[in-house]
Amino acid sequence: MAILKAIEHNISNVKENNITIFNDSLSTLTSIQNYCTPSDIARKVHNTHTAAQQSGKNIIYIWIPGYYNIFRNEQVDKAAKLAHSSSDALLYLFSPITT
Repeated sequence: MAILKAIEHNISNVKENNITIFNDSLSTLTSIQNYCTPSDIARKVHNTHTAAQQSGKNIIYIWIPGYYNIFRNEQVDKAAKLAHSSSDALLYLFSPITT
Protein backbone atom coordinates (compact mmCIF):
# COMPACT_ATOMS: atom_id res chain seq x y z
CA MET A 1 0.00 0.00 0.00
CA ALA A 2 2.86 2.40 0.77
CA ILE A 3 4.27 2.02 -2.75
CA LEU A 4 0.86 2.77 -4.24
CA LYS A 5 0.51 5.90 -2.09
CA ALA A 6 4.04 6.99 -2.99
CA ILE A 7 3.30 6.69 -6.71
CA GLU A 8 0.00 8.56 -6.35
CA HIS A 9 1.72 11.32 -4.38
CA ASN A 10 4.47 11.66 -6.99
CA ILE A 11 2.02 11.86 -9.89
CA SER A 12 0.10 14.77 -8.42
CA ASN A 13 2.54 16.59 -6.14
CA VAL A 14 6.12 16.18 -7.39
CA LYS A 15 7.49 18.07 -10.37
CA GLU A 16 10.59 15.89 -10.69
CA ASN A 17 10.16 13.21 -13.33
CA ASN A 18 12.89 10.80 -12.19
CA ILE A 19 11.73 9.18 -8.97
CA THR A 20 13.20 6.44 -6.82
CA ILE A 21 11.06 4.59 -4.31
CA PHE A 22 12.97 2.72 -1.61
CA ASN A 23 11.26 -0.20 0.10
CA ASP A 24 12.46 -2.63 2.75
CA SER A 25 9.94 -5.33 1.86
CA LEU A 26 11.44 -7.70 -0.68
CA SER A 27 8.18 -9.66 -0.79
CA THR A 28 6.27 -6.50 -1.78
CA LEU A 29 8.70 -5.70 -4.57
CA THR A 30 8.58 -9.31 -5.74
CA SER A 31 4.79 -9.21 -5.69
CA ILE A 32 4.57 -6.15 -7.93
CA GLN A 33 6.86 -7.86 -10.45
CA ASN A 34 4.21 -10.55 -10.95
CA TYR A 35 2.31 -9.53 -14.09
CA CYS A 36 0.80 -12.97 -14.77
CA THR A 37 -1.32 -13.41 -11.63
CA PRO A 38 -0.98 -10.21 -9.60
CA SER A 39 -2.82 -9.62 -6.34
CA ASP A 40 -5.42 -6.84 -6.30
CA ILE A 41 -2.98 -4.38 -4.72
CA ALA A 42 -0.21 -5.33 -7.16
CA ARG A 43 -2.63 -4.72 -10.04
CA LYS A 44 -3.42 -1.28 -8.62
CA VAL A 45 0.32 -0.56 -8.36
CA HIS A 46 0.78 -1.66 -12.00
CA ASN A 47 -2.07 0.57 -13.18
CA THR A 48 -0.88 3.56 -11.16
CA HIS A 49 2.71 3.04 -12.30
CA THR A 50 1.48 3.02 -15.91
CA ALA A 51 -0.43 6.26 -15.29
CA ALA A 52 2.74 7.76 -13.82
CA GLN A 53 4.71 6.75 -16.89
CA GLN A 54 2.07 8.27 -19.14
CA SER A 55 2.38 11.54 -17.21
CA GLY A 56 6.14 11.55 -17.86
CA LYS A 57 7.37 9.99 -14.61
CA ASN A 58 10.23 7.50 -14.60
CA ILE A 59 9.93 5.49 -11.39
CA ILE A 60 12.44 2.92 -10.19
CA TYR A 61 12.12 0.74 -7.12
CA ILE A 62 15.02 -0.19 -4.88
CA TRP A 63 14.99 -2.76 -2.12
CA ILE A 64 16.85 -1.83 1.04
CA PRO A 65 17.21 -4.43 3.77
CA GLY A 66 15.29 -3.34 6.87
CA TYR A 67 17.32 -2.29 9.89
CA TYR A 68 20.60 -2.65 8.05
CA ASN A 69 22.63 0.36 9.20
CA ILE A 70 19.89 2.73 8.09
CA PHE A 71 19.96 6.06 9.90
CA ARG A 72 16.65 6.88 11.65
CA ASN A 73 14.99 3.65 10.52
CA GLU A 74 12.78 3.54 13.61
CA GLN A 75 11.28 6.94 12.75
CA VAL A 76 10.64 5.82 9.19
CA ASP A 77 8.96 2.64 10.44
CA LYS A 78 6.78 4.71 12.74
CA ALA A 79 5.78 6.93 9.79
CA ALA A 80 5.00 3.85 7.68
CA LYS A 81 2.75 2.42 10.40
CA LEU A 82 1.00 5.78 10.61
CA ALA A 83 0.53 5.75 6.83
CA HIS A 84 -1.31 2.47 7.13
CA SER A 85 -3.79 3.79 9.69
CA SER A 86 -4.20 7.52 8.98
CA SER A 87 -5.83 9.47 6.17
CA ASP A 88 -3.38 12.31 6.95
CA ALA A 89 -0.36 10.04 6.57
CA LEU A 90 1.21 11.83 3.62
CA LEU A 91 1.50 14.96 5.72
CA TYR A 92 3.69 13.03 8.13
CA LEU A 93 5.58 10.91 5.63
CA PHE A 94 6.77 13.86 3.61
CA SER A 95 7.56 16.13 6.55
CA PRO A 96 11.17 16.44 7.71
CA ILE A 97 12.25 13.82 10.21
CA THR A 98 13.59 15.37 13.38
CA THR A 99 15.87 13.84 15.95
